[in-house]
Amino acid sequence: MTLLMKKLLVILFSLLISFNSNALWWFPIVDSTDGDSYFIDIDTIKSHNNSVFYWRLKDYLRPNNYGALSSATYYEGDCSIYKIRVLSFVFYEKSMGEGDGDQSAPLGDNGDWRYPSPSSVDKVLLDYVCDYVD
Repeated sequence: MTLLMKKLLVILFSLLISFNSNALWWFPIVDSTDGDSYFIDIDTIKSHNNSVFYWRLKDYLRPNNYGALSSATYYEGDCSIYKIRVLSFVFYEKSMGEGDGDQSAPLGDNGDWRYPSPSSVDKVLLDYVCDYVD
């Protein structure tokens, strides 16, 4: 898919979801095999050297272990060697980042770099963001 086609899809999605005032900035990117949906905040994508910074929203099909129905995660990605790390995240009690949020430091990886597997959701999201900034 070319960059022009991706940008046209973003415009189309923005028109489709503009009826929901709380979801204006979250653009749907991919659904996982377990039914969770992933979105990117296009307006926050920033690039610096080979790094990209972006917010990802995960909308859970069922509440996660913390009782959250969604989470927003701020990532740094390296487009030259395809690695990512979590900078911060927020769990929300309601879908699409609504309701009270509980901001936390990165769980588990403590901000360590990791390389998403080729068929993972994280790789799809990083590809999208890297293509977007090109």
